[in-house]
Amino acid sequence: MGLACVSFFGFEGKYSFESNVLFKRSDAMIIKERTVPREIVVLQALLDRILDTHKAKESVCREFDRRLAGYKGEMFLNYPLSFLPSDDFLILHNLRLFDGTHYFQVDTLIINTKFIVLAEAKNMAGTLYFDPGFNQLIRRNEKGEEAFSDPLLQIKRHRIQMKKWLARMELSHLPIETLIVISNPRTILQSSSDSVHKKVIHTGQLPFHIEALNEKYKREHLGANEALELAQSLVKNNYPVKQM
Repeated sequence: MGLACVSFFGFEGKYSFESNVLFKRSDAMIIKERTVPREIVVLQALLDRILDTHKAKESVCREFDRRLAGYKGEMFLNYPLSFLPSDDFLILHNLRLFDGTHYFQVDTLIINTKFIVLAEAKNMAGTLYFDPGFNQLIRRNEKGEEAFSDPLLQIKRHRIQMKKWLARMELSHLPIETLIVISNPRTILQSSSDSVHKKVIHTGQLPFHIEALNEKYKREHLGANEALELAQSLVKNNYPVKQM
């Protein structure tokens, strides 16, 4: 049976795989670069070793494709984020933090002296319906209809955890915004809730949405040095997933 796994090494060629870090952008100040997830590295190595006839090949291939699609979605944030002025915004990618009880993952964290943004990337095609009644995401495409857990609910939970983390740093007063960013510009977004469009956007809207938040918030809660100290503290308190 033919398998459709896409080799990570063949994808675009914009990576430094040996250093495990993506290429750097030229504008916005990046405190923590986006890194290749360890799971992708391990799955790629596994695929290179498993024979096509092995019974586990197909399931490993599906898992690899799923994780690679998610990673591609995260990378599509790089270009729009590069339009944010480096004097106003600090950016950290791939954080795994501990709130005192549980660990939680943040795709991209944007720090401003007035607020912070938790951004979660989703790389999904078709029509996405955000169902506020049942708190689920329904995807419709040529293959039919499929339900997923609600990413809005997940990022709300991450906001609560981030608030707990900031409270431990005596920064509970800092406003926290959340965003779901859809990387595929052809994806159709739908919902019966008027509030969803404020929390779910396409990547092209990202810099404009962030600038609008910058206009919305008038009070500065951090000085420039304090914002940098917060970013450095986040890096220091990052807990990467242990190597498999």
